[in-house]
Amino acid sequence: MDNSKELNNKGILFQFDGNLEEAQQYFLKSLEANSLNASAHNNLGFLLTHQGHLEEAIKHFEEALDIDPKSETAHLNKGNAHFTLGEIEAAYHHYTKAIEINPESALNWEMYAKLFTLVNQPEEAAQAWSQALQLKPEDTTYRLEFAAALCSMGRVDDAIGLLKPILEQEPKNARAWTQMGIVYLMRKDYGMAEDLLHNALGLVPEDASARYHLALTYLATNEHSKAEQEFRRIVQLNPESTKARADLAVILFSRGNLEAALQELDRCLVSDPAYTKAKYYQGLGLHQLGQAAEAETVLKSIGTDPADPYVKQAQNYLEKYFHA
Repeated sequence: MDNSKELNNKGILFQFDGNLEEAQQYFLKSLEANSLNASAHNNLGFLLTHQGHLEEAIKHFEEALDIDPKSETAHLNKGNAHFTLGEIEAAYHHYTKAIEINPESALNWEMYAKLFTLVNQPEEAAQAWSQALQLKPEDTTYRLEFAAALCSMGRVDDAIGLLKPILEQEPKNARAWTQMGIVYLMRKDYGMAEDLLHNALGLVPEDASARYHLALTYLATNEHSKAEQEFRRIVQLNPESTKARADLAVILFSRGNLEAALQELDRCLVSDPAYTKAKYYQGLGLHQLGQAAEAETVLKSIGTDPADPYVKQAQNYLEKYFHA
């Protein structure tokens, strides 16, 4: 007698209880009993995904989809595994399939929106967040993400319209205060932005986003010492924060403290060797210290992406000083 379904169900119960090792054994036993159990393949793949065994998980999702090509869950889970691996086209394909199968799932639209956010397509992200929000209108996270996407498109007034009700209903929502602060920073209302971001930090002092945008607010008002203090606080809380460390380096660079700036830029490039902003300022710093050959090598290594402003700046600098 084929008891694959029963074994799969037992695995689900163990998974709900947090007993992942036992759950995995039952999913495997289910597949031993019936290798064509799509649900068991999908459940095992989901478990393997959360254990970090993504390639193995994908194989089980493929098995599930070979058996049941219209499995919404398998498409979504396979998309998530590809998303985690940075395989954007594959993730897009499976999220699209999941939405085609079930356009009434807010979760499908959520993952679609996250993918577009990752690849910096705010208009598509905003459309997807809007769809998710229509399906779950009370979801504060969706509203915040939608507002962030609108900000990225420059639609700050629309973002305010989304954020105001959150702050009225949830005055202790630090992320909402942060996002509203970002909106007012974009509107160049720096006094209001500072107040809003301080509200966020009053609720969550370690909120890196609020602190980073507060630093940008100080830069906009030429309060460089305050900005430096905030950038230093961020890298103290999170040494891997390359954006804050690079901005700290730029402040040090502007003050002529080249060696300290280069130390910060070196740390940025350890965390992210392809970070073009850090490379650009590293090249400038080396050149000003008289290390022309090293500077030229760094500036030439930045890349050729025409959409990256630091690529263009590096090319202009090379043409001016190195006749490249």
